Amino acid sequence: MKMMKRMIPVLLLSFVLTGCDKPKHVSGSEFKREFELRNQQTVFWAEYLGERDGKVFLRRKRTPMVGKKWKEDIWFTETENLDADFLNELKQE
Repeated sequence: MKMMKRMIPVLLLSFVLTGCDKPKHVSGSEFKREFELRNQQTVFWAEYLGERDGKVFLRRKRTPMVGKKWKEDIWFTETENLDADFLNELKQE
């Protein structure tokens, strides 16, 4: 968990440097839906990154319409927007 907290700033910085947009704020229900569908979609892929300063982060990739490079963005929501059971599930990732 301690290592994950250190990785989030590095990951966010790498997205900025590689041209990704700034992290996108989403509702708790949208964040939960994307996380739960992460292994069931063919166009999108998602990975939980961790928690920092009362926010949880998710890396979301999507296959391109043209070319081979995946498009990536970071989604986040506040922990208070998520129910306790789901938040515990995330923390076990």
